[in-house]
Amino acid sequence: MSTGEYWDEEDEWEEESHGSGTQGRFAESAGQGKGKAHSSLALGIVAMAPLFVAYEYGLAQDPELLRSLSERAIFRVLSFLPEMEAWLRRGLLAIAIFGGLILCFRRSVVLVPSLWRILLEGALGAVLFGPILAVCMRLMGGFSGALSRSAEPASLAEAGRLLGGAAFEELLFRVALYGALFVLARRLVSFFGAGELVARWSAEVLSVLGSALGFAAFHLSVVSSRIGPGGYDWDPALFTWRALAGVLLAVIFRWRGPGVAAWSHGLFNLAVLLGAGPEVFL
Repeated sequence: MSTGEYWDEEDEWEEESHGSGTQGRFAESAGQGKGKAHSSLALGIVAMAPLFVAYEYGLAQDPELLRSLSERAIFRVLSFLPEMEAWLRRGLLAIAIFGGLILCFRRSVVLVPSLWRILLEGALGAVLFGPILAVCMRLMGGFSGALSRSAEPASLAEAGRLLGGAAFEELLFRVALYGALFVLARRLVSFFGAGELVARWSAEVLSVLGSALGFAAFHLSVVSSRIGPGGYDWDPALFTWRALAGVLLAVIFRWRGPGVAAWSHGLFNLAVLLGAGPEVFL
């Protein structure tokens, strides 16, 4: 898929979601009018650039670190070219970021303030993320040992891997899976005669739940083993924790855009790596 086609699919999703002939509510709320584009996919990709750099730094510093399952899934086709895989992956990311910059320029985005807003909103999201998840888990019956903090010291390499891994997970589960589920669910509900408002909100709910469950299930070893090592055995509390996290991230993605979702996710991962855990949030 070319970069141009990727951006065209984003616009098609907006049009499909909210009707042709108008810019649509999503485009307005995401600020994709000229001079705004505050929460567009293009700006989100640009905002993720430091996370991708941190990821590559982490892998370079510690070659024994496992690559993100989501990154491996996104670039799985490159595994057939092992000698060139790393360079092709970096090249495709650079093309995506450069394409995002071009589209932001075309949309007259004021880049620096927009990027600062994404970073600050991402930091706020990370701060609120833990307490909200902890309260939800406590209301649903508490925690298990699987949610305990790791006693191993954190490293800069692992921190970089977690930051970048969060960006890849947002691309896979919020941008790709959420978007696909939204379009599919809206068309299916409309096919059975539902009105525009019912079809749209049904698609919103189904996309949030579907992408959240997919996010949680993807981390299970029975699923992730098809991609590579790095999954976890079944644990009800851990699965629920990840599913709830997927719901919150889907809401952030839909409300504030992919950049804010990626930074919220990455900074929360970093907080957990540095010692934050369920018992800290309550």
